[in-house]
Amino acid sequence: MFCSECGVEAEGKFCWKCGAPLHGNPADSASIHGDWSEQVRYDLLITHPLVRDVIARHGAQAKKSLSGEDLFKLFDKLARSPVPLEMVGKIAVPLWTSVGVKSGVKTRTETIARPCGHVIVAALCSLARNGQALTGVDQADDGCTLHAEQPSDFRALQGEIRLTVRKQAGATRVEAGAWSNGQFFDWGKSRACLDRLVEDLRVLNVSV
Repeated sequence: MFCSECGVEAEGKFCWKCGAPLHGNPADSASIHGDWSEQVRYDLLITHPLVRDVIARHGAQAKKSLSGEDLFKLFDKLARSPVPLEMVGKIAVPLWTSVGVKSGVKTRTETIARPCGHVIVAALCSLARNGQALTGVDQADDGCTLHAEQPSDFRALQGEIRLTVRKQAGATRVEAGAWSNGQFFDWGKSRACLDRLVEDLRVLNVSV
């Protein structure tokens, strides 16, 4: 069973991570093995073995890129700086993040001509293939909000992604936001992240 609040796998009456009540409904669990294209519940979609398989296939395409922390280490070796950038990154960036320093939040609002269940699964596939770890899920009656990490790279350190997917008649409405933590500018990273995510929501093959 998966917690409908934060998305982690849990057993019993309450989620071990966030404390939310766990609701196990055999009828709901059985329904996901039929037509799941309009399913809006993350906890049901993620239990479908074929859905999990298609997410895993996309996740296997993820490529590890050079992170900001790796660049700090490389610069320190080459420049022999008296104050290692790696140390600055470990101390200063979390401090700036804790006081709310972040890049401007980039946003996108789109209507996707696909069923809501397909869009949610496409989003999970996109996050997996781009190495963007899912950190939480907020469930609603007509959709859900996915929270994920933007991994550190040469443009900016770790950031966040928030994607709200809501069912509409004959389509799906998505509202996405992305930003980088601990710095004021991310040099187009968040904008590029949203462009790639929205494109994936439109075209990724999630047939199972």
